[in-house]
Amino acid sequence: HAIGIQLAALGHPIQDAAVALVAAGGGSSFNFRSMTEAGARSDPVTAETPTDESGHFSLRLTDPGVFTLRVAAEGYATHYRPEVVVGVGDSMINVGLTKGFEVVGFVLDESGRPVAEAGVALNAMMMGRGWNNAKEVTSTDGMGRFGFRIEPASARYMLRVVPGDGLDLMRMIEVPLEDELVVRLPGSGVITGRVVDAGTRQPVAGAEVLIALSEGDGRRMWMPDFSKALTTDDQGVFRVTGVGEASLQSISVRAEGFEQVIASPRMGTDPELWKRISALKVKADGETQLPEIALDRGRSISGVIRDRGDKAPIPGATVELWDMVMGNRVTVTDADGAYS
Repeated sequence: HAIGIQLAALGHPIQDAAVALVAAGGGSSFNFRSMTEAGARSDPVTAETPTDESGHFSLRLTDPGVFTLRVAAEGYATHYRPEVVVGVGDSMINVGLTKGFEVVGFVLDESGRPVAEAGVALNAMMMGRGWNNAKEVTSTDGMGRFGFRIEPASARYMLRVVPGDGLDLMRMIEVPLEDELVVRLPGSGVITGRVVDAGTRQPVAGAEVLIALSEGDGRRMWMPDFSKALTTDDQGVFRVTGVGEASLQSISVRAEGFEQVIASPRMGTDPELWKRISALKVKADGETQLPEIALDRGRSISGVIRDRGDKAPIPGATVELWDMVMGNRVTVTDADGAYS
């Protein structure tokens, strides 16, 4: 039978509000960046409908589940309600929308020219959860302009700018704003490096590299964060452009069949590599060459997923290894319930 969920706006009815049930998005750096790079929401929509003239709407599903409710209307802040359970029978949820705050700004390059089609995301910083809470995603227009209307869910938000080239930029802001934001991209510098097998000294192709930098003396609010997923070429070389004068804060490298390397002051796996990298200063123009990064052959995690009752193997089960730094690893069990 059908499973239904009904919703209505509180107070003044809002017609033609877009109501959707969406699956929760991932919170890793890679997932979040792919969302903002597209300049559009990547939430998989399970069901959606507009409100009628009285502000009412109804969504019907054939399968139960736990979703995030998203309600958007022109002139109002988008409303998110996590962990909406759609089970057996119908339920009623009331939603009140607010005019919210406007956050408007411009993205400029190092010369002050507007940057079009840069992804921009805004996330409320509440209870330590900055990635998925009250997220808003948009992209700049031809004049480099972006704008949000947000709920006052928090006084502090993390603004993230994702240019087509170079590193992402992050800044903590407080709302309401007194003026428009101006985001200036760092510079025209280049960072290059090489990844090799620690045993054979042969290049490692297809390795994923994340670089974190801090601008200038590291005390300024603007901070280039994780770059887009850099991938090494056939010679094990990676390259990122569009960086300004900065200090390296961390570098993380992951490749299939190798142990992950993290060079950072707090959670590093290679203190010697960090000692060499931390001494470098990234140039605002020209090239900064990183020390060679050697990866050791890795270990594996494997097992079998079984039914707790009859012990039968379960094929097609999703097994996820959570990795806050490099993004989660996911695999699916085979016909015998085995994963690796």
